[in-house]
Amino acid sequence: MDLTFAAYEGNLNQVKEMIRLGASVNAVDGCGDFPLYKANQIEIYKVLLENGANPNQQNRSGFTALMNARTAEQIGLLLENGANPNLRNEDGFTALMLHSYSGNIDMVRLLLENEADVTLRTNPPGSVSAFLQAMEEDNLEIMKLLVEYGVNLEEEDRAYESNTGETLLEAAISDETRSFIEACLK
Repeated sequence: MDLTFAAYEGNLNQVKEMIRLGASVNAVDGCGDFPLYKANQIEIYKVLLENGANPNQQNRSGFTALMNARTAEQIGLLLENGANPNLRNEDGFTALMLHSYSGNIDMVRLLLENEADVTLRTNPPGSVSAFLQAMEEDNLEIMKLLVEYGVNLEEEDRAYESNTGETLLEAAISDETRSFIEACLK
């Protein structure tokens, strides 16, 4: 068993023992993943970080532990330990974009409070933003929060699927997110 697998399995005692025996907390497994990325439990995050795990390490596809975090507590701990919320994976996605899509407003709020950039977009041809990710899932709370943190609704929607040259506001209107529009106009 390697440390990445032990972290994934949630075996805290095994993780501690492997570290005590000299296992590298930043070791990459055969799939290109690393312990902090695969960890599921906050206690394992803590042990890995206390023993020097790099909160900005990226796997083979450029994903970070921040992108893969499952709870606001995990995101908070990673940010406290220096995780960069604006790192991108190989497609240009950031943690903010991924968590805006998944719909956990507490996670999105933590990222925004820690300087996640609302203006970043994925690599062409898609050019998707956190706002478009939230809009795709009809997550009005997150859309409104992103606007509060500076999303420019007059910016052109350059998403591959729509790419009509509409502004984000026009795209939201055409996407029938009426309650979002009403909230923006208040």
